[in-house]
Amino acid sequence: MASSPLKYGLVFVSCLLVIGLGGCGSTGQVARVTVSPATATVGAQQTQQFFAAAYDSAGNALARSFTWSVTGSVGTIDATSGLFYAGTSFGSGSVSAAADNISGSSTISVANNGTLTGILSDADSNTIANLQVALTQMPTFSATSNASGQYTIFNIPAGTYEVTTQATVTYLPSTAEARIVVGSTRTANITVSPRLSFVTESINTDLATGNISTVTGSIKNNGSTLALGVTITYSFFDEVGNVSANGTQTVGSLAAGAIQAFFIAPFPIISTYSTRTRVATCTSF
Repeated sequence: MASSPLKYGLVFVSCLLVIGLGGCGSTGQVARVTVSPATATVGAQQTQQFFAAAYDSAGNALARSFTWSVTGSVGTIDATSGLFYAGTSFGSGSVSAAADNISGSSTISVANNGTLTGILSDADSNTIANLQVALTQMPTFSATSNASGQYTIFNIPAGTYEVTTQATVTYLPSTAEARIVVGSTRTANITVSPRLSFVTESINTDLATGNISTVTGSIKNNGSTLALGVTITYSFFDEVGNVSANGTQTVGSLAAGAIQAFFIAPFPIISTYSTRTRVATCTSF
């Protein structure tokens, strides 16, 4: 009996539909297994939930059940749920999930200490680099803020600590409280106060020429000790960031809590500027 053209047409259309949904004759075999989180740190006798996903060779997600295992003598894991239970031994191990004889893994660490991190900034939210931070109770646990103002102190025993920034000719020591938990990273951002601050400021222009003639104002010693060699510096910049003029005055010593007037004549003479910076510092305190 002759074959029906309609029959072959239906078969062809059916195969096209299957191809559009994932490939005609696709086996759906597991080619890759991922485990998340990729790395984790917990304290002794704490738990960490892991998750797994399976994909075929084309990157399509596949529905699978996983068998979990752990190596490294750092704990145990539920073979079906992926919930890790840390033991009392410290160190690192590997957590694996397998499906269809394909496995993926991540790193698990059991720690007996914690980590502290944070950002140092001033009252205007400008980050502060190259400033040391330490635990008041254990000064050897310290770090220096990077270009982004971030500091990180590792391997801190569990407990509650006072965190203190270093006293410098520019900044007063500032503190924050941090509670360290084993196997965790805690955050303590610190707003750092200036040793010398500007109380008033006036940028004065010559009425006849319109040029900037002087900068006057006052500064205060916010510290509790005498500040020696106090200097105020102004810099003026044009639209492209080039220095147009500078001015400096050394006012000498400034007692704790005292306010001192200053007078600066920028050079060379300019009539306009785009931005300006000002810095008050001392040589010792």
